[in-house]
Amino acid sequence: MTVIPPNQILLTGDKATGPLGLGHYVRTLRHRLNYQDKHRQFLMLADTDANASNVIDVALDYLAIGIDPARSTLFVQSQVPELHELTACYARLGADILGSQSTVIANHGIADITALKARLVPTTDPQQAIMVERGNQLVRAVNERAGTQILVEAAPVMAATARNRVAVNSAAHAMPLAANPDAISAAIHALATDPNRPGSKAPGDVDHNEVFFFLDAFETDIHFLDDLKSKYRRGGLSDAVIRHHLEECVQQFLEPIRERRNALARDPEQVLSILRDGTERARNIVAATLDEVRLGLGV
Repeated sequence: MTVIPPNQILLTGDKATGPLGLGHYVRTLRHRLNYQDKHRQFLMLADTDANASNVIDVALDYLAIGIDPARSTLFVQSQVPELHELTACYARLGADILGSQSTVIANHGIADITALKARLVPTTDPQQAIMVERGNQLVRAVNERAGTQILVEAAPVMAATARNRVAVNSAAHAMPLAANPDAISAAIHALATDPNRPGSKAPGDVDHNEVFFFLDAFETDIHFLDDLKSKYRRGGLSDAVIRHHLEECVQQFLEPIRERRNALARDPEQVLSILRDGTERARNIVAATLDEVRLGLGV
């Protein structure tokens, strides 16, 4: 296993389709708070089919959870035209360099990774990990053709996928992080537990239980959580009890996020300024990479 040192360029982000939900926080957002302490994190707001309000919604969620624009660069994909130019540049290299992967590389956003010279790409999707390796094939081909190292290879940072499917399928996945207390309560109490459990006194399944999936993320007392799981597995702990406890955890967690988001939303110009600054920073890097590729390959 390759050990990657800290302070590497890391690329992640979201499609700008509207406010992010609780499932997004559990699967990806909370990890980004840690990444920004260890790496040079770039957060791309992919807005090809989005409107401006959706971009603002995603940026508000990032900032409300604690993403710091001084440590994480937030940028808007459509406002970096050099990404499209780099994709076109790769496509012009043709099958003689890229082989059968030329069309795949041209159409699957590999330019986003290589343009920023990202070393790390967090993902919960095995298909995206395959895309990263296809990008590495491109990197090796370009560097060999240029006779020097222009681009760098990236490594996918895989999160556990089995339990992440629980978050995607749950009633709380799409619940906005700025949801009001009543909406939070409704979403939590709609979560599935163990459909095969005949009653509260029977042993219950923890591993495929949506409530415990979210408790793993929001209950900070690990010993207390382990005790809850033991009692549930043995039987005698009702679904109502664990749902109620999860609701308390989530309500407490989301209240300050909701307040910060609402405060930021009252000053949209501040958010737009953060996006402009981050996009300019990203664009400068992408433009430099594009120049290097053109010069190195003579295209």
